[in-house]
Order: sequence, then C-alpha cells, then structure tokens
Amino acid sequence: MTKSLACRAAALIALLHGFATLGAAQEDSASPTPEQMLRITAARLAIDRMIELERKFDPACADIYLDDAQITIVRRYRDGETRQFKTSGEKIKQATKAAMPAARLRGDVSEYTELESEITKDGVRIKVKRFAKLKNATTRIQWQLMPDEDGHWRIQEERVELSGLPKSGK
Repeated sequence: MTKSLACRAAALIALLHGFATLGAAQEDSASPTPEQMLRITAARLAIDRMIELERKFDPACADIYLDDAQITIVRRYRDGETRQFKTSGEKIKQATKAAMPAARLRGDVSEYTELESEITKDGVRIKVKRFAKLKNATTRIQWQLMPDEDGHWRIQEERVELSGLPKSGK
C-alpha cells in the first residue's frame, strides 16, 4: 500500500470512528452533517497527535494549546473540600515542556479512555478519562478545540477534574 493510500485509509477510518463515537448529546439531535463530522475528525486527530507525542515524551505535545487557552484544574478531596486553579495555555505549555525530561526518566505515562466528541458552537468538545500509571490516578478531562488562523485544531479551553484525593490538610 502506498503512503498516500495509507494516509487516505487512515483518514477514512478516523472519520468512520468519529461517526461511531459521537457523544450522547448528538444522539438526541439530528444526525451530524458531513461538515460536522470533518470537524470532529480533525479535532480528534489533533488530540491523537498530542497523545502520540506525549507517549514519546516529546515537548511538542504542548503545542496544541493556544497561548490564551483557559485552563481550569479542579481538585476534589475526600473531606469535601474543593480547590480550583486557573492558568493560561502559555503557562501550561511552558510547564509541560519543562516536565518532559523528568517524566521520561520516571516512565510517567498515561492511558486515555472513554473518549467522547461533540460539536459545539465554537468548535469541538472532547471528553476523556486519563489514567496516570505512575500516580495510579484517574482524572476527567474536557477539551474545547477550535481551528487557529492557519486551520490547525488547537485547545482553546481545558478542564481537568481530580476526585477522591486524600485529605487536603486544612
């Protein structure tokens, strides 16, 4: 199979996979249009690429964030306390790139499951569960992606929720 044909086959498989895994919100509405499916596929391919780079400990995995992306991290503790932290895409990119060498040394890898996609007014929302093997912890992540001025799908907003954390030490 030629490289061009393999690329087209991969794109078709991704498109069909997108049809099969639309979020529950899509089930109650009309079937997605071909344009919507292309948007979902493009966003999913961008996330797949980020995960691929992350697994290789490549700092370029952070380039998917827009500099002005809004990042929210919510920590829910067993004692009922909730703490919320907000930052920018620019700061997350810097922190991620700086952390990659240490993550490689520790073998800090994650698995992503339960991926759902849905069309939103401004782009595509993708929800996943991430299991960090080293920490033995599962987090819920929600990304809002949109194309940038060059047409590359980038994270505009991220919400990370960590639950069941040990007592916060009030």
